[in-house]
Amino acid sequence: MAMSARVDRVASLMAFIGPLLAYGLTLAPDITWAYQGADGGDLITAAYTLGVPHPSGYPTYVLLGWAISRPELGSIAWRFNAMSALFMAGAAWFIFKVVKNATGFWFAALVAAWTFAFLPLVWSQAIITEVYGLHLFFVALLIWLGMQIRTGRTGLAFRMGVSFGLALGAHLTVLWLLPVLVWAIWPRLRDKWLQVGLGLGLGLLIFAYLPLRAGQGAITWGEPNTPAGFLALVSGQIYRDYLFSLPVELLAPRLLALAGYLSQMGLLALTLLGAGIWWAWRYARQALVWAAISAGCYAVYALGYRTADSFVYLLPIFVLAAIGVGLGANDIIGIIPIPYRQAAIWGSLGLIIVWAGVGGVTVSLKGEQQAATFWRTVFAQAPADAVLLTYQDNHTFTLWYAQHVLQQRPDVTIVDTGLLGYDWYVTDLRRAYPWLNLPPDMADRFARAEVQPYPLCAVIKMEQPETWQLECLIAPSN
Repeated sequence: MAMSARVDRVASLMAFIGPLLAYGLTLAPDITWAYQGADGGDLITAAYTLGVPHPSGYPTYVLLGWAISRPELGSIAWRFNAMSALFMAGAAWFIFKVVKNATGFWFAALVAAWTFAFLPLVWSQAIITEVYGLHLFFVALLIWLGMQIRTGRTGLAFRMGVSFGLALGAHLTVLWLLPVLVWAIWPRLRDKWLQVGLGLGLGLLIFAYLPLRAGQGAITWGEPNTPAGFLALVSGQIYRDYLFSLPVELLAPRLLALAGYLSQMGLLALTLLGAGIWWAWRYARQALVWAAISAGCYAVYALGYRTADSFVYLLPIFVLAAIGVGLGANDIIGIIPIPYRQAAIWGSLGLIIVWAGVGGVTVSLKGEQQAATFWRTVFAQAPADAVLLTYQDNHTFTLWYAQHVLQQRPDVTIVDTGLLGYDWYVTDLRRAYPWLNLPPDMADRFARAEVQPYPLCAVIKMEQPETWQLECLIAPSN
């Protein structure tokens, strides 16, 4: 018994340490645009200066990011990248806990955790600044809490409510997890919904951060200090046109892409997933159905969302799939003759480690410096007191990070031409730079080469990779 408990503890530790070590060895060293990570500059700037980032405001992420970024360890962007790694490894650990509690077998739980953690899509989001590491941490935590409550630990009802409220502050699509969570807790909490509600209310207080910090940090998206502005920010109003608006002709390529992400799991994991689904169909059919409903919600949302990075909305599906892999591993190992069982266990773990090693080489961002090179190049070319017009989110957000977080070129004014159509952005610019003349057709006037009372420059990407140039009107008018 003592040996078994020791093995369980070591496996539990490896479920967390293994992914964390792998992520640490492949972590982006600085701000990066890799793996659709362009939002990183916006998130870091908002969190580091306690501002408000793009919708939905992500208050849970912002406050945790501010706290984790305080220790002086590596570059500031590296600290936020490391935060993604920490929470993604935490998600893997909770997957381990779910499967271990369901099967009692450390091997099945470790296979589930590592299959999830070393999946290239998951790994790519664990080594950049994004909200998905924290999002998946809450997804796995909520599933663990739900299963604990279903097995009789009803005292966790309040914590479930708090965790769900905080999870909404990390990413609103945690709502699609509700079908499986409600299935898990419904039979046990018929007289404890007050505790769930109180916990949820406490967790949702995290959103009070948005109006309280409106206009206080380096950036504030929208007007969260007004009721209408708060609702618009939290609901992602400016992005609603992307919802379920994918043209029909692009649906087939999206479905093929989804199949491609599933194939990243590899033949071994897909085989185990099939075995896990078959086991659940025989012995836990209701759980399988409700998990499939949640997974289907995520898939439909991701498939219909008309942006290039919508694939990241598939990520919670792989939390559910990894649990299925663990159940399948437990089922299959049980039918292997005892003399060959140890060989099968260690051989399977060895295959996962080799798979992870190959994936790590492919996914690694060690040494990646494109975004850092960009801001250094642009700021080196910018004349004193220049106004820089930007036309892409990744350019704008990276320059925000360099200026407001790294304190580079405070004399430069950054104007995102894509945001000039929003009254809140123009108001914010005028508050920060009252001297700035902002005609509605500023970008057009620059294109027509009209002289401005200050150096006015536009960030132009050159044909060669990783090169940029400023086109400037240097001579001010008298």
